[in-house]
Amino acid sequence: MLPADVLTRTLIIGNSGAGKSGLAQHLAARLRCPAFDLDHIHWEPGGYGRARDKAATLALVRDAAAGACWIIEGVSGRLARIAAPRATAMIWSAIPVAECLDNLRRRGVRRGRGWTT
Repeated sequence: MLPADVLTRTLIIGNSGAGKSGLAQHLAARLRCPAFDLDHIHWEPGGYGRARDKAATLALVRDAAAGACWIIEGVSGRLARIAAPRATAMIWSAIPVAECLDNLRRRGVRRGRGWTT
C-alpha cells in the first residue's frame, strides 16, 4: 500500500461492481477520514428514483473535495472531474466486465436497483 499521506485525498473510479465502495470504506477507516459515494450525492435519498438538482449535486461534490482528507468513489466521470484537481491519488478499478457482472449478481439489490443480467 502507498504511504498514507499520498492517499489523503483519493478518488476511486470504475464500473459498477468493480469493488470501489469496499475499497473506499477500507481506505477511509485506515486514514480516519470520510468516504463519499458519488451515487449518494447524485441521487435523492431512497434509491435511484430521482436525480438531485444539478447545482446541489455539484455543490455537494465541491464541499466533499474541499476537505483535508477524503475518499470519493463512483462511476460518474462528470462528478469525479470536480474532485480530481484536489486528489492526491487516483485509483481506476479496471476489472473485466464479466467480473463486475458476477460481483453485481452476488451482492444483489442495492439502493433500490436490482441486477438481472
